[in-house]
Amino acid sequence: MSAVLEANRQSADQDPKAAPNGGPVTDSPLGRLADWGLREPWHVALLLPVGFDDFRVIANDAESFEDGAQMNITAMVRSRPSTRFDGGRTPRTMFDVRMHDGTDVTLTWFGDVRSKIGKIVQGQAISVSGQLRAFKGRWYLAASAPIESAWIGRCRPRYPGSKTINPDLVRMRVMTMLRRHLDVAAARILDNLQDLADEAEVLGAAKAPAGIDTLQRLIVRAHCPMDPGTGEAAIAAMERIAAMITVRNLLEQHQGQQGQPRDPLALDLKGVVKQWPFPPTASQWQSILKMEEVFSRPKASMMLLSGDVGSGKTLCYLTLAVAVARQGGTVAIMLPNAVLAEQVYETATAHFQDVPAALVTGGMKQAAAEGTCILIGTTALLSRQQHRQYELVISDEQQKLGAEQRRALLKEQTHILDVTATAIPRTLALARFGVIETHHLQQGHAAKAIKTQVWMPDQMRQLYAQVRETIAAGDRVLVVYPAIDRGTRQTALRNIEDAREKWEAAFPGRVRILNGRLAETELSENLHAIINDEASIGICTSVIEVGINIPRLRRVVVVHPERFGLTTLHQFRGRLAREGGAGSFDMLLTSKPKEKTLQRLQVMEKTTDGYEIAREDLRLRGPGELMPSGVRQSGGAMSILFQREIDTANLEGAEPIVTRWLQRTGVDL
Repeated sequence: MSAVLEANRQSADQDPKAAPNGGPVTDSPLGRLADWGLREPWHVALLLPVGFDDFRVIANDAESFEDGAQMNITAMVRSRPSTRFDGGRTPRTMFDVRMHDGTDVTLTWFGDVRSKIGKIVQGQAISVSGQLRAFKGRWYLAASAPIESAWIGRCRPRYPGSKTINPDLVRMRVMTMLRRHLDVAAARILDNLQDLADEAEVLGAAKAPAGIDTLQRLIVRAHCPMDPGTGEAAIAAMERIAAMITVRNLLEQHQGQQGQPRDPLALDLKGVVKQWPFPPTASQWQSILKMEEVFSRPKASMMLLSGDVGSGKTLCYLTLAVAVARQGGTVAIMLPNAVLAEQVYETATAHFQDVPAALVTGGMKQAAAEGTCILIGTTALLSRQQHRQYELVISDEQQKLGAEQRRALLKEQTHILDVTATAIPRTLALARFGVIETHHLQQGHAAKAIKTQVWMPDQMRQLYAQVRETIAAGDRVLVVYPAIDRGTRQTALRNIEDAREKWEAAFPGRVRILNGRLAETELSENLHAIINDEASIGICTSVIEVGINIPRLRRVVVVHPERFGLTTLHQFRGRLAREGGAGSFDMLLTSKPKEKTLQRLQVMEKTTDGYEIAREDLRLRGPGELMPSGVRQSGGAMSILFQREIDTANLEGAEPIVTRWLQRTGVDL
């Protein structure tokens, strides 16, 4: 690796403060890498390549040429480069080179390459890589790029770039600093695990490639391997080590978390449940009892109550809130919009009149009275009631509230209860490691039978016929589009603006629009028209995801379902048959989908259990930031790595390894 590092050091020394795209220059050796969170030079070891360019074999004749093949060639320049600008398109620069056996190849470079072509002269030998194309008996090397002499015969790492720093400059900076800070990087990484296992055991558990016996060598092979296969294997081992560190932090957080001791509360749940309008199901009662247990502990807890729409989540968490309030505690219940907040407030005041409750929304001018035990509201709670000491904070429709919003009302001794039909990936991952206690409602009082189907573009007429049958039976239909109108970024999507006339022509007077741009009064009027059988079809966007309850809603059609996440689709489906009975959930694709997209949507066909869908969402989207201060709710649990997600499978694979190491040191998990 030293020859490569030295070549890059010389390049960096020639222009040590070069900033791409005319951006500002920093005095730090990290430069714009600091924008990605890197703070110390040794952090470059944790910015792993996204792939490798294999320059070990470079052809000087056409013997191995094949149309469509990715090739590296060395040839002599025959013509001066010429650049064409075709009607505002990306500039295209072309010139001819000749191989050792006399074969001519035309090279094509795109974009602004003035800094490169200025150094090219006829008769010069040049090494380039690109994709071969044969056209009318002539060879072309499309999207070609020069190969620096330092990388000939080697594997060159590719790094992520951004608007402020291009991948070439990233590579230059990483290579320049890596050799100087390699030992420090290895020591800092091992510091996280060396009290549990020695270096050899860590490398073995990480499945480091054969012959790598130190972390320094693993880091070197991850950045500068002898071949791409070794590089990918080394990167995979680094990801496993990162997962081990993340899991260790999570397990130790669970083992020793939750700050100062708190006084236990003895709750009377039976007295509260007697005020329900109906007896609780076995699942509801079991979940309430399990949640009660945390109030007898000397430490604050994080809980998750999950259950599909109609499973009775609201009465369950209100029971807990009322029981806490009767013991002198104060409870905050935060919801994503005023409609839902009003619904929960009405439920609370209708069934639990002896406990003072207040509604807090953005449109209300008066603050809640000082003696109010239960505050139910939107994010207006954050600005108006943040000063209170809450015994319990409940976040309903968790996926609609940001992590920072959900934490803003917390004190050290506050219990947390997140409520959702489909948990966000980060919450589910934390539950997996015991940081959050999970309680799942299996079934509500109203039994439902929902049929879910993905419809392909050539099945539109069949679906339309079924919609007509649903309406003829006197039931309601909602049709969901991803866009309201023909916005500049949504031109390829079917939208409400385009669809309204078609639906109105087919069902005159029976169509209403429901979307967030309507005035509140107009939205309410349209919704009531559907509820009161003055209309049969609602055309809407994701406004139906939460807060809308339509009797006799038996069919929901989602157009462009690929534009929505699994949890959002499940929320759409939850609007169906709220009173029980049969319903149909249809996902209409308007073009042939990619196989990965189809597989994702077919998860909805396999299960109606929101908890199972959330688990699949975790697998597909990644867990989010799993550190205690994390705020990203999906994506990469980045841990010690920068610009890279830790695969859920790596986290699960690391758990038994780290658990065994911790138990070996006497930690009781």
